[in-house]
Amino acid sequence: MIKRLLLYTCLAVVCAVPVRAETTGSVSAYLYIPPHDDNYLQPTGRVDIDRFHFEARYNYEAKHAISFWGGYIFTRKGTIELAFTPMVGYVAGDVRAVAPGGELWLGLHPFEFYTENEYMQDLDESSGSFFYSWSELTATLPMQWRVGGALQRTQAHETPREFQGGALVGTTLGRVQVTAHVFDLDLDDQTWVLSAALSF
Repeated sequence: MIKRLLLYTCLAVVCAVPVRAETTGSVSAYLYIPPHDDNYLQPTGRVDIDRFHFEARYNYEAKHAISFWGGYIFTRKGTIELAFTPMVGYVAGDVRAVAPGGELWLGLHPFEFYTENEYMQDLDESSGSFFYSWSELTATLPMQWRVGGALQRTQAHETPREFQGGALVGTTLGRVQVTAHVFDLDLDDQTWVLSAALSF
């Protein structure tokens, strides 16, 4: 039934998207370096076709799991800019699940707030269900640098705390954005996350 629902959803989206739709997107890779677990790479691909948003993620909800997402983008222009994307996803691989979620971006120059959240409902074991969250609050500095704080909750790797807080610093080089995150600065062992994202 899940596969049939996904097929019908894809057909509905294809029929609704204009022929000359504006298309943008990005590909990113996050290298996770946790203190008491193996390092792993988490790649993500994103495509926006007009207001329709699609994503494919690997090692995101769990290691050796892939997820596919679709949603619709709501935007607001003005002094405070806003982009809100409610989504639904399907997870396959070592975990089989459905996941409602969403992404929110707020901009008030030079500050930006971004958060993505989801609830993964495990279809095989209800005890495997969990809430995932990633948030960033940053300030843009001269020469395309940005600094700020980050907060995450994940079960893809072992963490000393339910929610991990940390700091980030990054820069933009043309179409490529590189960022370094470090979590649990007050502990002896920190979690590092290094990322690179290419926009197109």
